[in-house]
Amino acid sequence: MSVKKFPEAIAPLETAVKLEPANPTAHYSLAVAYTRSGRKQEGEKEFAVHRQMMHESDPAGAAPAEPESPSPGSPQ
Repeated sequence: MSVKKFPEAIAPLETAVKLEPANPTAHYSLAVAYTRSGRKQEGEKEFAVHRQMMHESDPAGAAPAEPESPSPGSPQ
């Protein structure tokens, strides 16, 4: 992932998700790899799994699952 070889990262990340299905970071990384490799539908599925896991770990929604972009006019 760090060297942006997304297609090559898919197989190890799929293994990681199978070995640790409760690991939200593995699902997020796999979603990114799928999406960047042109496998958008599979990426969306993994992003949904990641969002659900993050929601379950913080039902109040205090910590966003993904970084939000600053709103217009907000200080940067």
